[in-house]
Amino acid sequence: MKITHAILVDDDPILRYSIKKMINPYIQGTQFHAFACGYDALEYIQNMQLNDSNRVLILLDLNMPLLTGVEFLKQFTEKFKDKVNQFSIHILSSSSNPKERKELLNHTLVQGFISKPITMMELESLIA
Repeated sequence: MKITHAILVDDDPILRYSIKKMINPYIQGTQFHAFACGYDALEYIQNMQLNDSNRVLILLDLNMPLLTGVEFLKQFTEKFKDKVNQFSIHILSSSSNPKERKELLNHTLVQGFISKPITMMELESLIA
């Protein structure tokens, strides 16, 4: 199913800008939104008008100051449990801890783990 929305949640303004520039050529016709805070992203998702044909890609930073990626996943699960099949969540992290990576990949909502810095090829494979 084609991605209709792409959401980036990362507190690093340079990374948000970089990913937006890299992803734009590949998401023609897709709504792209970037948030510095997980709370803002959750509020945006809550207000989205989704139907069964929508597919939402979320790129989620793991280490953020106000709401960590793990806390985001917990709140996301509670708030959107009836819509989780419309979302594809991929963790973005500079962490090289294999135990942490394995735990996150075992989370039912997490479909991928991408080490920072993200490359163009990784973005292309997510969108394809």
